[in-house]
This record gives sequence, structure tokens and C-alpha cells, in this order.
Amino acid sequence: MSPPHAGLRAEVIEGTLPAGAAIAYDEPPVPGLEQHLWLLQGRLRLTVQGDTHDLEPGDSLRFRLRGPSRFDCPGPTPARYVLTLVLP
Repeated sequence: MSPPHAGLRAEVIEGTLPAGAAIAYDEPPVPGLEQHLWLLQGRLRLTVQGDTHDLEPGDSLRFRLRGPSRFDCPGPTPARYVLTLVLP
């Protein structure tokens, strides 16, 4: 939605995770990266540094990422979301 740009700190991404899919990260690309996730459709289980959050459409989650994270879509439909990334 808004690609990264040198000198600016925020980026907005629209993502879709298919039903049954998962994405895991061992560490953030930048320690302390601020993220704001807004779930538009489907269901999403987001695990951030060991804390699990089950999200339904309309839910949002805001956090600073300093450790592992995982996105899981339990289905039965894809999860569609908006993710805003803000560099520390």
C-alpha cells in the first residue's frame, strides 16, 4: 500500500494469508520495530514473543517486536489484514 522509502519511518502493507498457512520469524528485521495489525477478514492467530492473540475481523493489535513472531491462519477462509510497520 505504501512501499518503504529512505528517510521515512512507516510502511503500510496489505497482506493475505491462505487458510492453513503460517509464517514464522525467529527475530524482527529491526529490533524494536513497531507494528500495528488490523484484521479485515478471516481469522488470524498471532504469536508475538510467546504471547498468543486470536484475532477476528475488526480486531487490531499494536506491539513493538523484539523477538520471534508467528502468523497462523486457522481458516476456513484466508486472513486479510493491514499491517503498518514503523521503524524505531
